[in-house]
Amino acid sequence: GDTELVALADRLNQQLVASQAQRKRVEQLERIGQLVAARPLKAENVGNAGREIAALLTAYPRDVDANTARQRLFASLTEALTAAQSPAETETIEAALKQAQQHFPNDPASTQLATALTSTRARLVAEEQARLAALSGDLVLNAYPWATVISVVDAQGKAIKLPADATTPITLSVPQGVYKVTFRHPQAGGASETRAGSSPARQSKSRTKRRDSSTPLRSAQNDQFYISRAHS
Repeated sequence: GDTELVALADRLNQQLVASQAQRKRVEQLERIGQLVAARPLKAENVGNAGREIAALLTAYPRDVDANTARQRLFASLTEALTAAQSPAETETIEAALKQAQQHFPNDPASTQLATALTSTRARLVAEEQARLAALSGDLVLNAYPWATVISVVDAQGKAIKLPADATTPITLSVPQGVYKVTFRHPQAGGASETRAGSSPARQSKSRTKRRDSSTPLRSAQNDQFYISRAHS
């Protein structure tokens, strides 16, 4: 009678609790999968996925699905690193790896990924430097009869390093772009500013030309810019 009803009620309650726990687990694993697969890669997503995986493993260390999710988490970071094409992308991956390491500091995959990250970043930095060097050109600055170059500033306002002796003529190797150049001559009555451009370098001989303006002069033969400043 009553004893059987109580036992039945207990079994039904246990089944209900187990069913709810299983549904919650399935939802949690689905959420983890979505966080791991989300692109673009975000450190926050990796951190949230790592936290949920760690919680599952804390409850049951032999959880096959949770361990698979952990492996997938590091595999996704490795895939992102393999696909990285710029140093900036490696910074994002490093931030994500740090999030994963908070939950799995002793995982061998973490150590391997950290090593790969260092070498990949070094390679991409070298490639970026080579690319910028390929886009660089010679900016040949001259003035008549002569002048001191006070400053050379790019379009973003960044100053270009000048040699210790900045007396014209001087040649600067700079990235392709437009620059503001400031000259000074003791008899010119103050500094003079002009704008100049640099194109990818080609082998050529420097030339100068007297011109009664501060407009840049460009050689059509070698795609290089030359500047002359008339003595006033």
